[in-house]
Amino acid sequence: VRLPGGRTGSAAPGSAIRQIGDGFRYMQRTLVVLWLLFLLTFSVIFFGMLMPLIPAMASEVLDTSAVQFGWMWGAMSIGQASSAALLISLGGFKRNGVAMVGAASIYSPCLVLFGLTDTYWIAIVLLVGMGLAFPLWIAGGMTLLQNFTAAEYRGRVMAVFAISSQSIA
Repeated sequence: VRLPGGRTGSAAPGSAIRQIGDGFRYMQRTLVVLWLLFLLTFSVIFFGMLMPLIPAMASEVLDTSAVQFGWMWGAMSIGQASSAALLISLGGFKRNGVAMVGAASIYSPCLVLFGLTDTYWIAIVLLVGMGLAFPLWIAGGMTLLQNFTAAEYRGRVMAVFAISSQSIA
């Protein structure tokens, strides 16, 4: 999937404060961009909540060794790497919204079942599933956000997304 072209090599006129204000006004008046930012930014809360859950599950529920705990993180990484390889081989998705719905359909049940399991191997499989879903969600969402943003505001919108998602997580 190709992003729409835009200007390159020229800076927008005006001060940085004015450019930031222009970017926020653009986001407020462009509802699809505002809702995508909201959806992507606040979904990081739910995706990110898994990270403190893994050590708690490993020690309190699954009673894992250090090596098993490492494999839990490795399982998630294997899922993410597999999903990234799939995205690369396909060249992305033509319908990023479908990819996001598919990712949410994989991630959500895996997260719920992960919280309910007391079996180590089931937890490993569920972590692989969550790892598979995460890159699909992020790649699809960020591509949609960039596609719906006017070229002259794309940098500002993506900066707001990056700052807000880092401050929440």
